[in-house]
Amino acid sequence: MKKVLVADSYDTACRHLSKALNEEGYQVVCARDNREFEEALDSTIDLILLGLEPDEQYFDIIRYAKNGCFAQVPLLVLARPADKQAVLRALAYGADDYIIKPVHDTLLTARLAQLLKMEQREKDTLTEYITFNCYELLELELKRAYRGKQSLSLLLISFLFPLKSGAGQLVSVLEGLLRDIDVVVRYSLHELLLILPMTGKDGALHVLGKVTRALDSLEYLTETTGYSRFVAAVATFPEDAIDKKGLFVRLEQQLRQKEL
Repeated sequence: MKKVLVADSYDTACRHLSKALNEEGYQVVCARDNREFEEALDSTIDLILLGLEPDEQYFDIIRYAKNGCFAQVPLLVLARPADKQAVLRALAYGADDYIIKPVHDTLLTARLAQLLKMEQREKDTLTEYITFNCYELLELELKRAYRGKQSLSLLLISFLFPLKSGAGQLVSVLEGLLRDIDVVVRYSLHELLLILPMTGKDGALHVLGKVTRALDSLEYLTETTGYSRFVAAVATFPEDAIDKKGLFVRLEQQLRQKEL
């Protein structure tokens, strides 16, 4: 059974959408504000349905969903005819499609089914690396590092192309460089996150050096351009931050500086 996260600030809309989707065999979770949305969005969600309003909090929801571990989850926007500019902005932030309200339940569920089929076709061998919530995994590793008074490093690699076909080979190469306790996950459509337990800053920079050499070789051997075109950032617990939010802020700051 597919699970849909409905984000709408109106109780009546949530109840109506839940009823319509339940009748079509979908499991539904509702969120009425940003906090509820962030709490509800996890690795079990298959699709996001957002009732769009021209208010900044709705765009914050799209950014949160599309700039992290859940970027691969399809996001469909429900909008009023007068909200053309809001729809264009939502699409620019990563929404996958939109539909104008009011909409018949049959048309809505048909569009959901279409998006889910498209998302399934786009999956490749990288899928097995994104079946869990990387935030939950990182939280677990941070707790271990805190209890053991050990370092934990994150290495975020941002490519200049979306990670679609051939990404499985890329991940396999990276895993061959790492220890059994290290993990590679997709962080966004064009980013991979390496979680490196018991690794300080110097160790993470050493891994980055190995990754750079390996991707240069992969591009040469496969005659595929793009593998060596990336920027990377390193953040270490507790040196740079003591929680996952602080670590990701540190990573994003470094990437922005390098992309300028």
